[in-house]
Amino acid sequence: MRLLIIDNSPSMGGSIRDSAELANELIRRQTPVGVLASRPDLFRPHLAAGVEVLTAEWEGFRNVFDPALGLMGGPIPRLSGWLAMRRFTNRLAPEIRAVLDRFRPDLVHLNNLNLPQIPVLETCRAAGLPVAFYAQMIRVFGGREKRLAAAAQRVICISEAVRRFLVDQNGVPAERTCVVYPGIDAAAYAPPPDPSTRAELGWPPDAPVACLLGRISRWKGQHVAIAAWREVTARLPQAVLAIVGTGDAEYLAECRRLAQENGVADRVHFVGHRGDVPRVLAACDLVIHASCYAQPEQGTVEALGLVVMEAMAAGRPVIATAAGGPPELVADGETGRLVTPGDAAAMAAAVLGYLENPEAARAAGAAGRRRAARFTLDRMAEQFLAAYREAAESIGKTLP
Repeated sequence: MRLLIIDNSPSMGGSIRDSAELANELIRRQTPVGVLASRPDLFRPHLAAGVEVLTAEWEGFRNVFDPALGLMGGPIPRLSGWLAMRRFTNRLAPEIRAVLDRFRPDLVHLNNLNLPQIPVLETCRAAGLPVAFYAQMIRVFGGREKRLAAAAQRVICISEAVRRFLVDQNGVPAERTCVVYPGIDAAAYAPPPDPSTRAELGWPPDAPVACLLGRISRWKGQHVAIAAWREVTARLPQAVLAIVGTGDAEYLAECRRLAQENGVADRVHFVGHRGDVPRVLAACDLVIHASCYAQPEQGTVEALGLVVMEAMAAGRPVIATAAGGPPELVADGETGRLVTPGDAAAMAAAVLGYLENPEAARAAGAAGRRRAARFTLDRMAEQFLAAYREAAESIGKTLP
């Protein structure tokens, strides 16, 4: 089988990481894989040798969300109109046909259920190719997107929460859906402790440290964790909250002000981007996943939370919010605790429950590591391949 993955993500995130892991695992199985991405520069550093990176010539595809070039401007001044979408389709379809002719896939895997994928789907259907969508967001679709999802032979969901929402709220036929959780290399998240990491990050060697890793964005809930830290430090004055990641500069400034106002500025460390997440996880005591909004119309519900899986693989207890996909990973009271989104007091109590009881933290971390061991790259690849076969069989095709 020859697989083509098409991704139009405008920035680095879980979509690209998951697709790269899948491509790499399939290449290890001698399955030819090509990747057509609007941002190939983001994919290349994560792809194994042998994965073919394909390109489209039209700059409007390579920068589909750039106001000057893509759907929001330039060649297509407005996304909402039928004529604008038709013009975009007419411009992009020849590019997609050229890629299909060049790579000759047996099946196309589309990331991201969004309007720019409409010409991709139409071109694949005209070529008689089966299409599988990988749905990684919980959000309300518009009419065109609902038709787009319904037209795919298989909709592969990153979590049961995503699958339920697609079926119940977006009208995707249940029989066309399945769930495939991402896989991780658990061994990569179990490096031996390295005292130099704390020194490098400015964390006191003996202080309890909680990490919150992810994009700096209001719906990710960094402000909730900062509010919780006032209560945590009232009982554990040396406790450090390490916020790891980059993103919304205005919101980041707001978080810094909030730390000052709550009297915890010296206990909240803004670490910025780190490319060595396993090393950071090994240096902390627990992980917070604070996503706090549940607004599917804006796409601000956590579909799964890959960092939760990574933290569990690292043997760290996880405090996560009970919305979207994280409850499918965190066993409440066993591998961590689930708290109500936006509830700083509940988050503080859960954090203190582990930081004040190291034995409970070690037990939860060990249970999390055992649970994370289920999410292997091999299992992920097998389940994707099974879904691809079902997609092809639904239109009377058999994959090589």
